[in-house]
Amino acid sequence: MFVQANFHPAAYCPVQRSSKRPLCLRSQRHSRHRHSIHASQSNDSPEGSFQEELLSATRRFQALEQYRQLLQQNPAEIDLFQAALLIAKHRHPLLDEVECNTELSHLVEAVQASLPSTSEQPGFQLVYITKHLGQVVGFTGNDKDYYNPDNSCINMVLQSHTGIPITLGLLYMAVAQRLGLRLHGLNLPGHFMIGNNVEGVTNLLVDPFHGFKLCSLTDVEEMFAQRYSSELRLSTALVTRSQLVMSTPTVLVRILSNLKNIYTGLQQADKVLQITDYLRATRDVAEDIRDAGLCLFSVQRYADSAELLQQYLAQNPSAQDKPQTEAVLNRIYRLLQKPGM
Repeated sequence: MFVQANFHPAAYCPVQRSSKRPLCLRSQRHSRHRHSIHASQSNDSPEGSFQEELLSATRRFQALEQYRQLLQQNPAEIDLFQAALLIAKHRHPLLDEVECNTELSHLVEAVQASLPSTSEQPGFQLVYITKHLGQVVGFTGNDKDYYNPDNSCINMVLQSHTGIPITLGLLYMAVAQRLGLRLHGLNLPGHFMIGNNVEGVTNLLVDPFHGFKLCSLTDVEEMFAQRYSSELRLSTALVTRSQLVMSTPTVLVRILSNLKNIYTGLQQADKVLQITDYLRATRDVAEDIRDAGLCLFSVQRYADSAELLQQYLAQNPSAQDKPQTEAVLNRIYRLLQKPGM
């Protein structure tokens, strides 16, 4: 949570916005072309910088609005890959969606070309998806820079061939879906894995972080015993029909929560605010309203902050953090020269 037990209003002071803009697929592909066309105009010029910031802000706004519309669909019909692209635009607003979808199509076509013409083995596509993505292309977990926000941006996962379990898993599921295989995420303790409902192979799971390794339930139990020194007992029912099975919104919440935790640790309130807006479009949780209000306070948007914090308290009159939230509101009222609570 953005508000910890030792919360103090002074902790939410204005933060410095970073002037660095991460490279994205589109910016890298066209960088030389842009420089040749605009050779007479420096990228550091006030005009060029303003235009770029304005375009980026517009694209971020559009992406959030598109995401909100996408999440209005039936959860089972939401395109998970498209949703992930829209989330990635919070950090890479100029990413090329067409290019990313083309890259995904190339992966699907390559797997399709490797499939045998006939097979009576159910779920046989899993073997070929794993072989191509994990061995031929070389997608793998980024254990050297695990908490880099780009690991949660699907465009960067496509470009670098590295990521975290949930974004690698999302890519795997997107390829499988386009091959007619419906898979689902599994919210195992401390580790995201992929399950399926294909008759005959429901006990076969995919470990996205380790080259999309195919694992039996026994393999996964042994892995948890070795890595986490904890006992895990799995069954067909648990990996196909239990609360471990993640819906599309739940997968998106996990991606967003990862990003929110990273940006909170980096004290980048503007980024936490952007991600919290995506969370509010994905789920109905009062704490997201509170956290958005605190982020707005941190970036000195006091009137907007007060509105959300008042909304939070109105919806949660018995909230445990009511005294702390009221303290922030009183500070805002003093700043705005309004009567306190």
